[in-house]
Parts: sequence; structure tokens; C-alpha cells
Amino acid sequence: MGSSTSTRSTASGMEASKKKTVSTMVGNNADRYAKKKLGVTTMISNPNQPAVRGNVKGYMALNTGGNQMYGTQYQEARGEYLEKQGLATGRTVNYGPIDPATGKGRFSYTAYDPKTADGKYTNQSRDAMATAKKNEIPLSKEMFESQNKFKLAIAGLTGIAGVPLIPSVLFNQALTPYTDYVQRKEGGFYNKAGFAGKFLPSNKNNEPQQQKETQQQDDMSESEFAESQRQKKLASMGSSTTAGNRKFFS
Repeated sequence: MGSSTSTRSTASGMEASKKKTVSTMVGNNADRYAKKKLGVTTMISNPNQPAVRGNVKGYMALNTGGNQMYGTQYQEARGEYLEKQGLATGRTVNYGPIDPATGKGRFSYTAYDPKTADGKYTNQSRDAMATAKKNEIPLSKEMFESQNKFKLAIAGLTGIAGVPLIPSVLFNQALTPYTDYVQRKEGGFYNKAGFAGKFLPSNKNNEPQQQKETQQQDDMSESEFAESQRQKKLASMGSSTTAGNRKFFS
């Protein structure tokens, strides 16, 4: 009996893990679908170079009729994909003056809830929606500057209210230029999906040690790099030996 219970428990755990994997895949596919539908593309400075490191200058949508404030449309496209997979249900959200003829607000959009067509919220639908949202929307310059204006407004309000720290933090964030946002995103800071690229030269002080050494090796010949590493190792050994032989007197 004990063996049978253990087997059922193991099978149940494997099934749950499989569903989790599938929902994660679907969520990532939803983000890719949104990016493709809106035509969100990476702009580069030199068309003869790949879209990496310093060659990326920003992001824009090609299929939105020139509208670069595409955040809501991006979220709608994600939800649309999930709904087609039976993992989300759309509902119309109205705001602004209501048009009597259509019953819709002047401005409206479709929000998607993580529930199946029969109205049930499931672990799979929640996981798929959460995974899709973990993928950060690449911000156009217009979207980024709009966010900064909002942060400045909040900084002003919290400053007037006497809230400590928050105003200065928001103010500093609002002063971040778009080029810095792009640089950090390409370097891996903003990518929640785990992308870890190389930093721009201007950001080398913040590079992990391994990335610094990789770049150093790129810039030096193999013999030069090997010699520099040997010198570092000898220096560290000498330092540790000195520390080990040091005596203290009272």
C-alpha cells in the first residue's frame, strides 16, 4: 500500500511539473506573438553590424500605425494569444465618455484574466499569464520619456507630502536618459528572462569580473593575456604568504 501511494505521489508531481513547463512555454510564446504582431523591432546604428552591445539605439513598433505608445496593445496581444490557447478570457474595459450607440467608452481596451473559457482560474492559466508578464516590454523612446514624466510628477507630490527618500529616488530615475536604459537592457539588467549580454564600454566599471577578463582576452593576444594572468596569480600568492607570516606583538 505504501509503495502504491508513493508511486501515485511521484506521478502526480511529474504531471504538475509537466504542466508548469508547458504553461511557461505558452507564456513565452505569448510574448513572442505580441512582439511579432506589433512589429516591435530593435533599431541599430550601423546596419552592417549585428544588433548587439553599442550598436543598439532603441526600440520601436512598425505595425501600430506610427503609435509608439504601444504598451496596452502589447498586453492585449499577449492576452489574445493566451485566450486562443484556452488560458485567458478577455473583457472590455471602458474609460472616458460612453458612446450610447456602442455602449463603449471613448477609450477602451481588452483586458485578459488568467481563467479558462468556462470561467475557472487554474494553476496553468495563472502560470502562463505570469510568465508572459515577466518578459519586459521593450520601451520605445516615447514610452520611456512618458514614464519619466510620470515619475517626476509622483516625486513632486511625495515631496510636497513630506515622504522621505522616495522623491529623490524617483527624481534620479526620471533623469536617466533613454540611451542608458537601452544600454542596461542589452547588458542584461532589465531582461527578466535571464539574458546576460556584455556591457557597453562606458559601463565597464559595473561589469562582473568574468566579463572583464573575457573582454581583456579579446583585446590582447593569447600570450599577453596568459602572462597578465600569471602576474596576477603571483601577486596574490605573495600577498597571502606575507599575511600568513605576519606576527603581532603585544
